[in-house]
Amino acid sequence: MAPPTPVLTREEVAPALATSRDCVLASLTQNECHFDGRGYVCVPFQRLFRECTLNKRRVRIEITERNTNM
Repeated sequence: MAPPTPVLTREEVAPALATSRDCVLASLTQNECHFDGRGYVCVPFQRLFRECTLNKRRVRIEITERNTNM
C-alpha cells in the first residue's frame, strides 16, 4: 500500500516553491466518461503540475485551476 499523500493548500506550498528555481511545468490528460445508454462518452481534461526540486527530491504539485479546461 502506498504511503499517505499530504494535501496542502496553495498558501502552505507557496513559501517552499518561491525558493525553488529548478521547476518545470508538466501536464496530464485524463478522461471523464459516462455511459449514455448506447455507449460511453468520454471528455478529455487537462491537469497541470509544477515539478520542482525541494530538499534534493523531485516533487510534483498540482496547479490546475477551475478555468484550466474552459
